[in-house]
Amino acid sequence: MSIISKPTVRLWVGIDAGKGHHWVCVIDDRGQTVWSSKVTYDETAILDTVAAILQLGDQITWGSRHHRCHVGIVVGVAGRGTVRTSTTCRAGR
Repeated sequence: MSIISKPTVRLWVGIDAGKGHHWVCVIDDRGQTVWSSKVTYDETAILDTVAAILQLGDQITWGSRHHRCHVGIVVGVAGRGTVRTSTTCRAGR
């Protein structure tokens, strides 16, 4: 008996974090948008969005942009691989 494995679904999530709301966009490995939504600045809304995105793919890379340079990536999900953080800040900010 052979086991048929499901193909790996790779996704990239971009988060534009703002003061009043965030914008989340998810693309697949073909560059197609699979999710794009405004998310209110509310813990329940954010957690619901993260949970929904986690159902879409197997390998998910998260990145964010914030209006302040001291924030790199703001997503951590227990048990879903390694979460890396980085901070980039342009001079004068």
